[in-house]
Amino acid sequence: MNGVHLRLIRVLLWLIEQLLRLIELLLWSIEQLLGLMGLLSWSIELLLGLIELLLWSIEQLLGLIGLLSWSIELLLGLMGLLSRSIAQLLGLIGLLSWLIELLPGLIGLLLWSIEQLLGLIGLLLWSIAQLLGLMGLLSRLIKQLQWSIAQLQWLITQLPWSIGLPTRRSSKKFS
Repeated sequence: MNGVHLRLIRVLLWLIEQLLRLIELLLWSIEQLLGLMGLLSWSIELLLGLIELLLWSIEQLLGLIGLLSWSIELLLGLMGLLSRSIAQLLGLIGLLSWLIELLPGLIGLLLWSIEQLLGLIGLLLWSIAQLLGLMGLLSRLIKQLQWSIAQLQWLITQLPWSIGLPTRRSSKKFS
C-alpha cells in the first residue's frame, strides 16, 4: 500500500473521527435540547402555576372587594341607624325640654287646683255651718211653735170660761 492509500485512510479516519465528533456534538445538542425542552416544560408548568395563583389572587381580591363592599354597606346601615338614633335622641331631648318648660305651668295649674279645692272645702264648711245655724234656728222655731201651740191650747181651754160657758171642770162641779 502506498502512501496515497495511507493518507486516504488517515483522511478517512479523520473524517470518521470528525463524523463521530459531529454525532457526539449532535447527541450533546439533542441532550441539551431535551434539557431545554424539560426546562421549557417546567417553565410552562411554573407559568401555569403562576397564572393559577394569579387567578386565585384575583378571586381572593374580588372576595375582599365584595367583603369591603358588604362592610361599607353595613357601615352605611350602621351610620343610618346611628343617625336615626341621634334623631330620636334629639326628639326625646326636645320632648323632655318641652315637658320641663310645661312643668312650671303644670305645677301652677296644680297649685291653682289645690287652691280651688281648698276654696270649695271652705265653701262646703261654710255651707255646713250655715246649715247647722239654720237647723238651730229651725229648732228654736219648732220650740217657739210648740210653745205657741201650747199657748193656743191653753187659750182654747180658757175661752169657754172667759165667755162664761160651762167648762168640763165646772160641769163636774154641778153634776
